[in-house]
Amino acid sequence: MITNQSRLQSTIETGLRDLFGGTISGVVSVVYCVSYAAFIFSGPLTPWLGYGIVATFISTTIGALVVALRSSLPFTIAGPDSSTSVVTATLVATFVEWLVANGAADHVLGPTLFLLALSSALVGILLCGLGLAGAGRAIRFVPGGFLGATGWLMVSGASQVITDMRLAAANIHALLSPASLSKLTAAAAIAVSLYLGLRRFGNPLVLLGLILAGIAAAHLAFFATGLSITDAQAAGWLFKPEAAVALTHAEDKPPRKR
Repeated sequence: MITNQSRLQSTIETGLRDLFGGTISGVVSVVYCVSYAAFIFSGPLTPWLGYGIVATFISTTIGALVVALRSSLPFTIAGPDSSTSVVTATLVATFVEWLVANGAADHVLGPTLFLLALSSALVGILLCGLGLAGAGRAIRFVPGGFLGATGWLMVSGASQVITDMRLAAANIHALLSPASLSKLTAAAAIAVSLYLGLRRFGNPLVLLGLILAGIAAAHLAFFATGLSITDAQAAGWLFKPEAAVALTHAEDKPPRKR
């Protein structure tokens, strides 16, 4: 017979597990949010990265709350996704290039945020329509090459974030410079570590541990080479401090650093 004490103990243990799991998911989601925001707000949008991070945090929080409160699966956790972020980054890059080509280089933030909101709403309406119509099997009509193309966009986009240059034949000499190669090598080492670690171990702490270990290893390398945080930011190894942003947007001029 289950006593009240054993029930209380079971409830506490379940609560602690949920709290621990939620904390891990939250930390990983923050890392993903910053990474995907830097992915989308790259190139001409780099000065407005702070707005991209804020928009990513807000949308992730809303999505996580909706899924947590309304999903039919109680253990489901919502968060930013790599595939959709890659497609969004490609859409935004094409749109920004069109704006710049038409003389609107100083007014790209407002239209970009509107494009992100509109595309998200249209995708949501489409998915709701498929769900209400019971047409989930329509996914079989999506060509398999989509995943391959998504993988290439991930690699090329990551290269642009790391080196601040597009992965293109015109930039091959700059990409093969010692400064760019050192950054790409460090990124490849992190990617291989994540792949092998997640493949070898099934513990949920592996992903968080590898991320934290990568951050610690980078700062240890800076210390060992005598590179200060300011110098690392100037050299492109670290993100530069972002200026404070507001939820209201009045102009497209890049925010000033404080």
